Amino acid sequence: MRFRCHPPGVLGSLLSQPALFLAVVGAAVLPFFAGCASPVSRLHAESVPPGSLRLAQVAHIVPRAEILANKFAVQSLRDSGISEVAIQDGSLVVGRVECCGGSNEKATAAIFYVTKEIKVEVGDIVEIHTGSAGNIPNPTGPVNTLTRIREARDNQNSQCRWDPPQKNLWGRILYCDWMQAEGWTLEKDGFAKYWVKVSR
Repeated sequence: MRFRCHPPGVLGSLLSQPALFLAVVGAAVLPFFAGCASPVSRLHAESVPPGSLRLAQVAHIVPRAEILANKFAVQSLRDSGISEVAIQDGSLVVGRVECCGGSNEKATAAIFYVTKEIKVEVGDIVEIHTGSAGNIPNPTGPVNTLTRIREARDNQNSQCRWDPPQKNLWGRILYCDWMQAEGWTLEKDGFAKYWVKVSR
């Protein structure tokens, strides 16, 4: 399986401050990775197969005004059958898929659509249905979409954790005890690795 190429060092240093990370990622304007064969979008399948399931931890709930200010995001949502009228606070959410610290935590963050029926909170572990392999010049749908909350942030019987468990490590990924029983597999290529559930 091929994953997206790694972001350039300039991007990593630019996003070293959490406030800047939220401001930039929250507006869905981190779609480019210099050196990739083709431009890709975080609102789409930029690191896992289209149609697969993956996990993320909610890091930022994007306000409606920020979504509407981003033409790429609006067009991608429209191509997914979501009109501007349906866009509200939290229609787009940023989730981290790597932890904890370092440039990769920001550089690998995923953006996904949340329907108005589901209310997420920062810290929730959520399942995302990966969208199409969207490209920047011609935004298309479908976009990444939240399917369900797998574990609320205040769950006292948590089965999910950042793996490996050493807290001083960067680049840790989400793992939940039920994954292998449900058919999730660890896919990796080079430095990138994620637990995903792929329809085969």
